[in-house]
Amino acid sequence: MIVTVSAATVSWGWRVSAATITAEYAEGHRSVVINGYGVDGLGTFRLTDGDTTMLAVCLEAHVRHSTSADAYTVTANAVASEELDVLLWWAARHTPLDADTASAVAALAWFYAGAERQGGGRIWADSSAGWSAITPSVPHPWDGPLPTFSTAFPVGLRSAARGDLDGAEAKVAALHRGVQPLRGVWRLVWDGAAFVLTAAERPLAGQPVRVTVTTATGIELFHGSVNTDAAGRAVPPLAVPDGATVRGAIDAPGRPREWAGAGVQRLATPGVAWLHAEAVLPPPSTTTNTTVAPTTTSTTTTTLPASTPSPAPSTTTRTTTTAPPPPTLPPRTGPPSP
Repeated sequence: MIVTVSAATVSWGWRVSAATITAEYAEGHRSVVINGYGVDGLGTFRLTDGDTTMLAVCLEAHVRHSTSADAYTVTANAVASEELDVLLWWAARHTPLDADTASAVAALAWFYAGAERQGGGRIWADSSAGWSAITPSVPHPWDGPLPTFSTAFPVGLRSAARGDLDGAEAKVAALHRGVQPLRGVWRLVWDGAAFVLTAAERPLAGQPVRVTVTTATGIELFHGSVNTDAAGRAVPPLAVPDGATVRGAIDAPGRPREWAGAGVQRLATPGVAWLHAEAVLPPPSTTTNTTVAPTTTSTTTTTLPASTPSPAPSTTTRTTTTAPPPPTLPPRTGPPSP
């Protein structure tokens, strides 16, 4: 059996030129107070670069974004966060988002990026407790629910139109929990019977692996999406014949692309890493046994049936980097929906 594994990392948005915000707060709430800090809105943007439009979120809170034409260009990444990588990848998979989820994504992006307030101080801090650091779960779980927002308790989300955004707060907590098991290096391998998907060696359940099974003569027996089980295994829904080729592919979180300009808020767009694994099963083997009797010579030929795995020769593994397929959005999966 020959196994091939390859990975290619790209970002949604291929051109490296000037980009324009074509929709500000496309999803989310306007006039929001987050942990006592007032902002014009909290949600997702659309950033257009040539003929490509991407979901984008703010990474900074102390400066404003700009809708001027070509205000943004690609810049070196300033944020290194596996959690942010997963969050943006997840948001792109699930776009369009409802208002509460979009505000939750934006709030978490500021948390993972360590965004600061105008005048100093982290966004994710409690001003009533000596500006102590807070998280979506400590010291107050945001899906507790949180107490009513007040000067004595300036933690949480509130909008001018709707008051306390309890639904968005709960989604902040749910998304933060859902991001954690998806952090780390993703791997997709073939174990002889199934594709196995892991993140930092943890099995990933409920992820769609695109599986193709082709016979030795080039006939496609199956092509479709197979979700991983609790052990991270995606089993082709048919008996794979000897000599066939099985291929698996899935998009994983990649490094986001960051965009900035003169005096404007830094934005991030999602990245994706395409993982591919391929295995060629051994052809049917033939075993010949010859028995010699004093007066009779007989020859028996036994062919293993297709359902019986043939003894596999030593496995050769090689890693290559290939150009990924077009980055279309896969089916909606990922962290549990808040």
